[in-house]
Amino acid sequence: MSEMKVQKKAGVLFLVLWLAAILSAAFPVPGSCADSSASSGGSFPYRFPKPVTVAGLELEMRQTSQDSFLSLLVYSSLGERRPEGSVCTGDTVMTVYPDGSVQSRVTAVIPGDLTGCGAPTPKACELIYASLLEDASLSENQLAAGDLNRNGMIDTADLLALKKTLAGSA
Repeated sequence: MSEMKVQKKAGVLFLVLWLAAILSAAFPVPGSCADSSASSGGSFPYRFPKPVTVAGLELEMRQTSQDSFLSLLVYSSLGERRPEGSVCTGDTVMTVYPDGSVQSRVTAVIPGDLTGCGAPTPKACELIYASLLEDASLSENQLAAGDLNRNGMIDTADLLALKKTLAGSA
């Protein structure tokens, strides 16, 4: 991928995080982190285009942020700090100033990651299939991660897209 495309994608991520900060101030939603500085304020879903790591996000932030003092914090859906590894569906991703104030906060949605491991898995196919048969209900985060065709619901097209992704043909 060219450096220009990488910079453009990183710029888009920074813009989304910045917009989330403005919107969360206007429309607060309960946070999901155990840390008191992390749980004050709201969080909006942000759909990443593909699986991403904490280190990858930190690199993007450093390359695009005008504020070199910002830090990136990622918390699992259980409120545990995730300093490395994959960002998972349901994680809270924040940019924070040195004084601890939150500049932006989003809830990560990774396409196909219904299990919260950071990537699509065969178990995600089972969950979608069970939900289609009405044998299982999915959380809001799972619904967002499972709606691969982005039509607002999980359907057989999403199941097929996930199977193709896992087979490497998508």
